[in-house]
Amino acid sequence: MKLKAIFLLSLTGLLTANSVSAGILAAKTRLLFEEGQRERSLMLANVNDYPVILQTWVDQGQGSPDHAEIPFITLPPVSKMAARGLQSLRVVYNGQILPKDRESVYWLNLYEIPAIPQPDQQDAYISLAMNTQLKIFYRPKSLKKFELSDIAKQLNFSVQVEQDHWKLICDNPTAYHASMVNIQLSYQKQMIETNAETDMMSYPKSQRQYQFNGTLPKADQYQLNFSLIDDFGNQHDFEKNISFIQP
Repeated sequence: MKLKAIFLLSLTGLLTANSVSAGILAAKTRLLFEEGQRERSLMLANVNDYPVILQTWVDQGQGSPDHAEIPFITLPPVSKMAARGLQSLRVVYNGQILPKDRESVYWLNLYEIPAIPQPDQQDAYISLAMNTQLKIFYRPKSLKKFELSDIAKQLNFSVQVEQDHWKLICDNPTAYHASMVNIQLSYQKQMIETNAETDMMSYPKSQRQYQFNGTLPKADQYQLNFSLIDDFGNQHDFEKNISFIQP
């Protein structure tokens, strides 16, 4: 799940914000559509102490509703949620033909727009718009059932260094998205991590690069630790020995 914040300010002075968090929480971090399923529901909760206007849509990660040819629609697309209220959101697949040899992924957007009056300024208000994104996976029937350990075994990793920048190369030959977190590379007692990115997935039948936040002594082999996220949002830890490759 990824989070984008847009601040819309109408103030006579300056606003200092120390932290931002989503007020709309979803019961799941991802939705899975097996081929043949036309609809899934998702329970939402407004944890704010004030009502919000909620706009929902599905896109390919752009964070904007202005994109056509998306195979999923949300119902209702716009609604008002009461303070501390609950609401069920329907996500409907429109039957658009999708690839049969691999998973497809889209993003569900939950865009909340509250208006909070300022008691000391009659005509001033703060409108803090927050967009929370959750993944939607579409899985064809032709794909075999799998264990995360099977995907982990098939992922091919290597380490490369270019101009003192260390990076991890991940080849994903599988038909599934590998949602990875907590990627760490170690040698003896030293360890470096990959830089945090909004989307850490390795896509089906493709190659992905991850940048490390430091360096290690050059060696023939390193230990890689990483976690994969399953269909329910749970993390599973894996470990591999990988090689250093000269560019």
